[in-house]
Amino acid sequence: MRIYAGLRGAPNATRLALIGLGDPAFTASVHGKATARLLTMTREEDPEVTGVPTWYAACDRNGSPIYYGQVNGENADMVLNRPTIEKHGPVFLTEWVLSLPVER
Repeated sequence: MRIYAGLRGAPNATRLALIGLGDPAFTASVHGKATARLLTMTREEDPEVTGVPTWYAACDRNGSPIYYGQVNGENADMVLNRPTIEKHGPVFLTEWVLSLPVER
């Protein structure tokens, strides 16, 4: 999962963090909620830049984006414990739950 600063799709969007997930990455959806399978507490080891995270791309094992979402702010589906990711500072992901359409 990659966390970015800037507008999604903008050529100047900056990757702030790259965080790995388990395999499979999410539990099966129950009542429209799927929970990420975190590797205990998943963290980015060494962010290369400082920035304000605004969006993320959940990627498959080959690195291809399969889902996009908003970080922090209004309508966010991922909330980080800090508003800024600091260069060379830790980035922890302790829980991540996606809301999905419920099958009928």
